[in-house]
Amino acid sequence: MVSLKLGIDTGLFMDLDLKSAMKIASEIGYEGIEISSFHRINEDEGDEIFDVAASLNLDAFCVQGGNPYTDLDFVKRSIDMASRIGARFVNIGPGVEVREGEEEAGWDETLLIVAELLEYARE
Repeated sequence: MVSLKLGIDTGLFMDLDLKSAMKIASEIGYEGIEISSFHRINEDEGDEIFDVAASLNLDAFCVQGGNPYTDLDFVKRSIDMASRIGARFVNIGPGVEVREGEEEAGWDETLLIVAELLEYARE
């Protein structure tokens, strides 16, 4: 059987700062977190967040990257932060807005954006 860990999305605690949300998640018994886009992390906070998570025995499972259609730079910053805090995944939104009758063009644009993000993440 696969060994699983249970995590929680910090967005459930969006009224709290990230460190407080992490502390509550640990106290409740969660083993990991997905850092919500509500809890934006500055570049200089990455090491501190990693240290706080480690001190609470929490794994950073994932960082939410938002929607690449509306903010591609935010997604790239989320990829950078995931790398700094040891999260293996970045969860992104659906891609681009697709209007009825324009599905093929919408998918083509989504594929281009995702390809760009994959290349960025590999760097």
